[in-house]
Amino acid sequence: MDSELKAILESLTKKVNTLQETVDRSIEQQDGDMKRITDLEVQMGKLLSVSEGAREDIAGNHTKVIKEVEEHLAPMPDIVAEAVREAVKKKKGLFK
Repeated sequence: MDSELKAILESLTKKVNTLQETVDRSIEQQDGDMKRITDLEVQMGKLLSVSEGAREDIAGNHTKVIKEVEEHLAPMPDIVAEAVREAVKKKKGLFK
């Protein structure tokens, strides 16, 4: 009877050891997965920061371009008015 109990105990010990090894491997794999997830989160944070900066730069450049175009177009009403005046003067001269 003592040897039967010893055999059962050894069998159970082997099963527990196998289960422990499996759990240890699973925990190691989970730790590795968690590290990869953390690394990906950090990389995504960096990319988000870069994209936000790029978006702000683009918006700033857009505003700058609009301002420059407005500055270049500012004299246009005067130029158009002068061209219309000249055209009217020429037309009046033709009908005299």
